[in-house]
Amino acid sequence: MKKRGQLLGMSFQTIFSIILVVVILVFGFFAIKMFLNVEKQAEVSVAFSEIRELVNDAYRLDDMSETKEIRLPKQIEAVCIIKDPTTLTQGQCTTAGVRDLYVYAEGAPENLYFYPYGAAEELNSQTSWKLDCNGQPCVEIPGNIICFYRNSKNKIEIRVVKEFGNPLVSIQYP
Repeated sequence: MKKRGQLLGMSFQTIFSIILVVVILVFGFFAIKMFLNVEKQAEVSVAFSEIRELVNDAYRLDDMSETKEIRLPKQIEAVCIIKDPTTLTQGQCTTAGVRDLYVYAEGAPENLYFYPYGAAEELNSQTSWKLDCNGQPCVEIPGNIICFYRNSKNKIEIRVVKEFGNPLVSIQYP
């Protein structure tokens, strides 16, 4: 004969304890996942900040040449810089290996994009940025688009050159 408050021979306290442990584990995994996403969001913001600081430092100096490695989250394959989004063509994006970026970048005010385009949004981070110096265009690149692909260490290498007498900062492959 069964006693009241028992199920499958377990007391109410045992069943309640098991349910409580399961709920705590579920919330724990959820909190850990959120914490890891915050870390990836920070990596995206830090990557842009490092690029912006590198360009602004070169802009303030008369002469500079520096190559820097910048860490990216695994979801981001490349960082692309566009000289003039209003003249961007599908062919230029295809040649750079970022064919579908054309849809988002054509005519947009931003000139720095993380590729693939939606990857940063999945991390609840900004996907495109305006790269300038004190509100003025200051970036010079070979062609209209240049993309830096991450290496096996999840880093990109960017070379920034500022030559004496030239007001623009040249961004190049290392």
